[in-house]
Amino acid sequence: QNQRNSLSVESKNLLFAMKEPIEVHALASNATVKGKYFRKSILNFISRYQRYKNNITITFLAPETDIAQARKIGLGQEGDWRITYKNQSEFFKLPYTEERFTNLLMKLQFGKLRTFFFTDGHLEPRLEDTSNNGWQHLSKALTNDGIQLKQSTRLAKLNQDHILVIGAPKKPFDQHEVAA
Repeated sequence: QNQRNSLSVESKNLLFAMKEPIEVHALASNATVKGKYFRKSILNFISRYQRYKNNITITFLAPETDIAQARKIGLGQEGDWRITYKNQSEFFKLPYTEERFTNLLMKLQFGKLRTFFFTDGHLEPRLEDTSNNGWQHLSKALTNDGIQLKQSTRLAKLNQDHILVIGAPKKPFDQHEVAA
């Protein structure tokens, strides 16, 4: 099967979990060759997602007629997008890849100000460790997506805005930790 026309299982599962509509606004001319190319590329890209989620809408804004509206919502260059889900918005620019778009949708689904708490004190990998056993690359990718990271032994302080990551502990948790 042609990978350019399909989505990964992870992307499909995310779309099924996102019940609310997704709105896409894209800045692309309908008068220039470049603008028409952007429109076609964007429609082809979004159609892959619309096969699994029918409440994704796309609105094109033309620089020659809709520039005030585009600027008002933060679109600056032709080919830029603004994606809105549950009253939260993120911007998307070239290159248009499934991985980048799915990561952006995850960010919108879970909200902007999430904190990931990684367990500590059980010989887990360290977030700052650059070795093959460390999580520096994961840490950097999550931080770049606006997620706060903390490594903590105090699990009782977690609330609904926190995500607990139990990452490959080599020592068992005691009964107080399990109860928390």
